[in-house]
Amino acid sequence: MLRLTPLAGAMLLLAPLGAQAQALSATLPAVVVSATRHALPLIDAPAAMTVVTAEQLAERGTDNLLQALRAEPGVTSFGRPIGGRKALALRGMDPRHTLILVDGKRIAASDGLVGASDFQLDWTGGVDIERVEVVRGPMSVLYGAEALGGVINVITRPLPDRWGATVFLEGRDGDGGGTGHRAGASLRMPLGAGLKAALSLSDSYRASTPSGSDARISAVEGRHPTEVALRLEAEPAKGHRLNLDVRGSDEDRWLEARERSGLRRYHESFHTLERRHAALAWEAQWASGWESQLRTYGTELAVSNLKTNGVASLRPNTLNDRVLEGQVGGDLGRDHRLTAGFELRNEQLDNSGLPGGHAEADHRSVYGQMESRLSKGFTLTAGLRSDDTDRFGRELSPRVYGVWKVAPQWVVKGGYGHGFKAPNLKQIDPSYREDEGPNTYIGRADLSPETNDNVELGASWEGGAWAASGMAFRNRIRDLILPRLISGNAARGTYQFENLDAAVIQGVELALAWRQGPWHVQAHTTLLNAKDDKGWPLDKRAREVSGVRLDYRADAWSAGLAWERQARLYLASSTAGQPPQAVPRLNQINLYATLRLSPQIRLRAGVDNLGNLRLAEKSPLFSYEELPRSFRLGVEARW
Repeated sequence: MLRLTPLAGAMLLLAPLGAQAQALSATLPAVVVSATRHALPLIDAPAAMTVVTAEQLAERGTDNLLQALRAEPGVTSFGRPIGGRKALALRGMDPRHTLILVDGKRIAASDGLVGASDFQLDWTGGVDIERVEVVRGPMSVLYGAEALGGVINVITRPLPDRWGATVFLEGRDGDGGGTGHRAGASLRMPLGAGLKAALSLSDSYRASTPSGSDARISAVEGRHPTEVALRLEAEPAKGHRLNLDVRGSDEDRWLEARERSGLRRYHESFHTLERRHAALAWEAQWASGWESQLRTYGTELAVSNLKTNGVASLRPNTLNDRVLEGQVGGDLGRDHRLTAGFELRNEQLDNSGLPGGHAEADHRSVYGQMESRLSKGFTLTAGLRSDDTDRFGRELSPRVYGVWKVAPQWVVKGGYGHGFKAPNLKQIDPSYREDEGPNTYIGRADLSPETNDNVELGASWEGGAWAASGMAFRNRIRDLILPRLISGNAARGTYQFENLDAAVIQGVELALAWRQGPWHVQAHTTLLNAKDDKGWPLDKRAREVSGVRLDYRADAWSAGLAWERQARLYLASSTAGQPPQAVPRLNQINLYATLRLSPQIRLRAGVDNLGNLRLAEKSPLFSYEELPRSFRLGVEARW
């Protein structure tokens, strides 16, 4: 039975108001901003990029970033040993090496600080999203340390000059668990005198999924997040804008579990998450054509846990990021554009396992980037960033990237980028020792910062109904920080953070697309080779990730099929000191369809995990699980 909260029920009652909605657009955005911090055509972006539109997100029925992007080139998931959680990774890099932004602003990097978490993936509700830009490869020159492997930028809808609203409601029925709903509403309001506002609400619920081997244990945790967001925009003078963005969410998660050692008591575990974000920005467009921006913002994530039946709860964590940043950009003549800026960031963590229960670090950086059109078809982008941290001093991160339009149908891209990431506040503290989920983690004082040197080269071609692209990349990571199992086993072990001398993650991304009339087929594969300094395969990284998407789009309806495949995936051995072990290949199929009842109202339906893939049936090495087969039906309206 589908479960509706009072907020979701109210949104359902509002749905018929969409009769005056304007038609939804599914066109690909002409410009992107994440590769250069300013708008430019996607084909000219000096990076390997993917863009997922709001229409594509709605078709997929996703409730977090990983579900939205998991079928995209270069995107993989890292399983977590709690409640079926999975984190998002790019090109086989660790999830903590992917920086997640909302409108260019970083959110609290909890993946590296809160054990077995996926809390970075739910910072904004889908009702507000216009598109998601994915940049694969180091972007430290523009965004700093966490962008060692790439950037994911969630772009929200711009505030319009006329009134409008959006309402959606979706119900889901799971085959053995995962039943729930998603709902959202957004109101866009021009208030006059250059003032605009937008208010949005979202609410979702998903029941927990019991394990197939023991119904007293949850294979996938239940969750119930609720979010509210308010955005204001004022134009005090021509060419000048002030923006205020305030958003917050409260989320409850729950699961049934059993201790993996000791008394092995059955118990319930409850997590409470509080996310807060506030930003104030000034933007200016000058008569000279130059642009400037100054903004300050902060994010806070508070996580608490309660376990029953006498089992010890996990320590609470509170993460705070405070940022002040500025940027200027503009043309230098006809063939050059300069972007320069600074960032001051204070990072704080409260956890009773740290000395005094508190740790913090200051980060200071300046950067500059020049885009130069050296010939009619060739543009070279070169940049440099200087990062200064409290404990590790100064680090320079250069980047050079070329885009060559060889012919109207051919584009060649490639370049070099360097990334840098200091150990986080827990990893570097030798007194830190904590049970995080089923495992224990120990800090280490002599850790060195991680660095990544990336080289990539690729080409794309488009002719008539066909398009194809390919890119080879190589990441050489020095001093990669990994938890090493020092006692116990993968199911219940003690890990200590340590640096690998070097690790190499290299591979090839290939894509092919065909469009003929209403039919559209897209296929991609990423072939990966990832090894540590012993020559052992790095775990959690599939050597082959492929996907095929088949779409049919008519005037009144559309339907599609998405197939995902992972092969040659290695997971940590159940025995300390042994190399990772291979697990069977995984295949998953999702179906989706949309019926346009009017230009304003759409019905959406889908079947996720059609084959009901259960990881526990594939190998005992899987410490996480997929959601079971589920059926969803929803309605969306805009006006």
